[in-house]
Amino acid sequence: MISDFTALDLSHKKLIEGYLKKNKRTSSDNVFNTLFLWQGVLSCQFALVEGFLCICANINGKPLFYMPSGEGNLGKCLESLKNMTGDDLRFTGINFADVMRLKKCCPCMKFVPVRDYSDYIYRQRDLACLPGKKYHAKKNHINKFMKLYGSRYSFLPVTICDIPKCRAFMDLCLEKQGGDTYEEKSAMDIMFDNFGRLDIQGAVLRIDGKICAMTFSEALNEKTALVHVEKADKDYEGIFAAINMLYARDFLSDFMYINREEDMGIPGLRRAKESYHPVFMAVKYRSV
Repeated sequence: MISDFTALDLSHKKLIEGYLKKNKRTSSDNVFNTLFLWQGVLSCQFALVEGFLCICANINGKPLFYMPSGEGNLGKCLESLKNMTGDDLRFTGINFADVMRLKKCCPCMKFVPVRDYSDYIYRQRDLACLPGKKYHAKKNHINKFMKLYGSRYSFLPVTICDIPKCRAFMDLCLEKQGGDTYEEKSAMDIMFDNFGRLDIQGAVLRIDGKICAMTFSEALNEKTALVHVEKADKDYEGIFAAINMLYARDFLSDFMYINREEDMGIPGLRRAKESYHPVFMAVKYRSV
């Protein structure tokens, strides 16, 4: 913990969102809900310093800062932060424009791109319509889904009444996923516990009345939706392709782009995200 910094909690949402929106955010890291849901991992704190909102995660006992948000003298803000921490500043989750701003203030800082944690950005119409030959395989999966379940499925918005069954379905998915899912389960429990207070929307795909897929998102900015969660029971053929297309088409039509977050360096997840042909990557940098 840094003295003078406050542990982030739900009561700070309005304040933090107000500052983050000034940054014209494009990254999934620069969102209150991401920081709040993953608080068990990140242990985020914040402080207002020289007119800037400064947020840091605490990784292995050391502060790791996100780009300060606000207006004023950034150089003075960075100097104050350095005095508060008593150490060299380290940054994460920042874009190239932020790298240039930081280097202008502190020319000795060095940064590297982090491929594993860069966000995939897609055109909404591509995911909703799957145009052209490059999406041929996806359309085949959806056709198979519709042939098997077309008259048996429903796809509706998540309501508060759905949360207990959504939670049970999430637990089932994590159990099938295997491995260490503690951190992911903790984040999802926070989302379900606070659903309705986080400006997150979702949809549930049922077959014969049983939940077999669900997804949750929020508005990242005026043009971009951010998809936080997508889970499906792979025992149903074509279900991942179906929920991806249906959600983009039926729930995200007001947006130009869809941010589907990073692949964390997981080979299977990277192949899946690349197979939808992102229009660009929102590259994130960290200091070294």
